[in-house]
Amino acid sequence: MSAVCAHLEPIRIRLAREDDAAAIYDLILIAGDEPPDFPVRAAEGHGALVHLEKRRAALRHQHFAVRHALLAELGGTVCGVMLGYRISRHLEAIRAGLLPASLRPAHDAGQVGRTTFYINTLACYPQFRNLGIGGQLLAEAEAWALRCKCRMLSLEVASGNAPALAFYERRGFTVKPTNTRPETSVKPTACVLMVRPLQRGQACELALRATAAPPAEGRARLVLRAVS
Repeated sequence: MSAVCAHLEPIRIRLAREDDAAAIYDLILIAGDEPPDFPVRAAEGHGALVHLEKRRAALRHQHFAVRHALLAELGGTVCGVMLGYRISRHLEAIRAGLLPASLRPAHDAGQVGRTTFYINTLACYPQFRNLGIGGQLLAEAEAWALRCKCRMLSLEVASGNAPALAFYERRGFTVKPTNTRPETSVKPTACVLMVRPLQRGQACELALRATAAPPAEGRARLVLRAVS
């Protein structure tokens, strides 16, 4: 779909499915991380035990990414992703290194905050940028975070990515000073931790405004029930 045609289509937000794993992989890569080994194909993993173990690990990572992702669609085409989760629900796995680096915070989870909803990935395919997709995915992330009873949104941005920093600053995010350097990031450049307190009324208003187009009405409520 061309960007010109995309302007005529409503943005639809939906829960990810297992068959979206390849798109999620692509979008994590576009966001600047090296994704874990997924999607997993049914024909892979037969033979040596080490291959079976790698396949099981890849499946776990794929299931985790799919379970915590919302996808944006235009005209039935996947164009963006928001992958996020409440830190406290996965704190042990994060600290034990059971999640791949690209699926966990680069900063220490304690500094990110236990009651924080961590936006691991917010990305669009290049041809779908500047259409408001990122803002709508961010609004859906806020609504999800409120459902998870989080007090804060957090995310990480490469310190040299001026457009991304400006995008989040316009939406109320500020850089949070940290006393340790990120060590788990697979990005070649340093990243900063950005946070924004959650206000129930403001976040709900944003979510409702982002889903105002008729085909998207009710999607925020549907998503919240499904992921809680």
